[in-house]
Amino acid sequence: MLIRATAIRPLPALSALAAATSEHTLWYDEPATDWESQALPIGNGAMGAMVFGGVQSERLQFNEKSLWTGGPGSTQGYDHSDWTTPRPTAVQEVVDAINSRGSADPEWVAGKLGQGRKGSGAYQTFGDLELDVSPDRASYSGYRCELDIADAVARVNYTGNGVTYDREYFASHPDKVVVGRLGASATGKVSFTLRYKSPRADFTTSAANGRLRVRGTLADNRMVFEAQISVRVDGGTVTSAGDSVTVSGANSATLILAAGTNYADSYPNYRGADPGTAVTAAVDAAAAKSYTTLRDAHVADHSALFDRVGLNIGQAMPDRPTDDLRATYTGGSSSADRALEALYYQYGRYLPIASSRGGSTGRPRSGSPKPTAGRPVRSTASTRSTRTRRSCAAAPTRCSRARPSSGWPTSAPIPATGSWS
Repeated sequence: MLIRATAIRPLPALSALAAATSEHTLWYDEPATDWESQALPIGNGAMGAMVFGGVQSERLQFNEKSLWTGGPGSTQGYDHSDWTTPRPTAVQEVVDAINSRGSADPEWVAGKLGQGRKGSGAYQTFGDLELDVSPDRASYSGYRCELDIADAVARVNYTGNGVTYDREYFASHPDKVVVGRLGASATGKVSFTLRYKSPRADFTTSAANGRLRVRGTLADNRMVFEAQISVRVDGGTVTSAGDSVTVSGANSATLILAAGTNYADSYPNYRGADPGTAVTAAVDAAAAKSYTTLRDAHVADHSALFDRVGLNIGQAMPDRPTDDLRATYTGGSSSADRALEALYYQYGRYLPIASSRGGSTGRPRSGSPKPTAGRPVRSTASTRSTRTRRSCAAAPTRCSRARPSSGWPTSAPIPATGSWS
């Protein structure tokens, strides 16, 4: 899957996107409607978000690595994926059968050795942030939604009623937050209402002082989770009421999101401190910095990894949407085909940088969770080959710092709920 992306450039103020397309840019001329094949992924190793780029209603689906059902305390029961009778003795039975007959029917072997997991649970979406933009912008032109994988910044740009609107989003590893900024070419033109939505009903939402707070407890295993979104503006007003924050007549607005759970890598219960304190601290620290400071630190951090490898295979990136490049790809030797291949290679480097960093657990097998409440994924804490395979390309592509911590397997030798293989 090659999803949607521009070149590194300073941002004294949000402005129209450059017409030229960077060789590291995935871009599209209409908003995303499908989570898996169209939305743009950003991440900082622990948190991730999918940017849809809607004009009248923007959507950011986000997640945090430790939000899982299952595990100790689960209503499903949990057996640490240990082998249960008769599986241990069945291994020898299969070995003996192969030794005596020279082969064994695969279905018979699967029946002997197969064992379903009990209480492993499912990776959960944290939810969606929805921005209902005003006034009505049913008529617009010059739309462009992109992800620059060289600086790990997603952007949206379009013109409506003579005003050019710009948005930027990135997930900062240095500051442990997801950041968004909305701007316009004319003063006082940024207005929207921010709300939170989730497919589950296990949370409460409150708004005060320009901050939206989401807090809940998973029904399955009683895991506590919290997210906070701070809204800052240049000009205009911010109104907090009930479960929403409304911005009216601003020149620009900055969103700062942090999220966490009370998961801890500590046997046997894998629970730690309430997440509220850490989430509040992360948002407060980031909110005390300017948008430019946050963005510059993020770009420098990402570029230190991404810029280690350049690829020249005779490519020349045409100024065409990425989905159009895919549709016309022939596998030949044209410069456009080579450009798509080079972009695909670099996108393969971008994803582990965004989803896994040194000192953390690796990314889940399925990546970010789809925005559903109960999608089961077989991603448990282990040192098995699947974990190695997903990070084995990090060193050859000079992204070793994006591999999970080499010390983690020994620090968590006992299976843990909601961790990653």
